[in-house]
Amino acid sequence: MGKAAGVPINAVPMGTGLRPLPILQTSNIAEGAARESTKEFLHFLSIARGSLSELETQIVIADELGYLENEF
Repeated sequence: MGKAAGVPINAVPMGTGLRPLPILQTSNIAEGAARESTKEFLHFLSIARGSLSELETQIVIADELGYLENEF
């Protein structure tokens, strides 16, 4: 997998969702760390992990549709 091959962001429906996911994951981890209990922290880690799975799926789909090119 590599960078987007000059595909306009609107050409891929999930394109607009790729950028904020890493920010959401980091924010969920930070919010969980600020909570009072381990149970709440683990809940927010679970949410962040789910977001990572979404991002991974979107990258695989974009690659399979030919929207990504190898950088090497």
